[in-house]
Amino acid sequence: ISPIGGKQSETRKNANDLYEHIVTPALEPVGYSIERADLISESGVITSQIIERIVGSDLVVADLSGHNANVFYELAVRHVTGKPFIHMITEGEPIPFDVAASRTIFYSLDLNGAKKAKVELESQARAFLNGDCKIESPISVALDLKALLSSDDPVSVALGRIENDLSKIRSTSHDMLQRLQFLY
Repeated sequence: ISPIGGKQSETRKNANDLYEHIVTPALEPVGYSIERADLISESGVITSQIIERIVGSDLVVADLSGHNANVFYELAVRHVTGKPFIHMITEGEPIPFDVAASRTIFYSLDLNGAKKAKVELESQARAFLNGDCKIESPISVALDLKALLSSDDPVSVALGRIENDLSKIRSTSHDMLQRLQFLY
């Protein structure tokens, strides 16, 4: 999942560079085949093809750079599936609040930044393949919390309240860090 932009745009150049120099070389050796929506060559309705791949793929990598609305819509669809995903964003960009709690790979397209991002992306992909990761999204966390809070078990309700309070603390901390980053 990626912002694509017009054919000659800076967004398209960045999308191509991320695809060619980070995502593909990190994931193909692990065994994944890589597709991006604008590179699908079959005939049909593109939005249906995109949704089918988002729902059916073993792993989805989402580039949050530029805070593109289509990217976040497609990412939300993936979050609902409960299947593996990896967030990426250009170094220096703030992570939007709703996905800030999820681990995100910061990348740059210079040699060192690309190398570092490739290593981290490959590592996370391998962890999913090995079953070493718990898949959590903002949606799954919210549903789990709701289940705890509505339980008949007092211990579950107490755990739900603690998790709710921790979530509020994380949110406040994230807001404070974003403000501090802006000041520097």
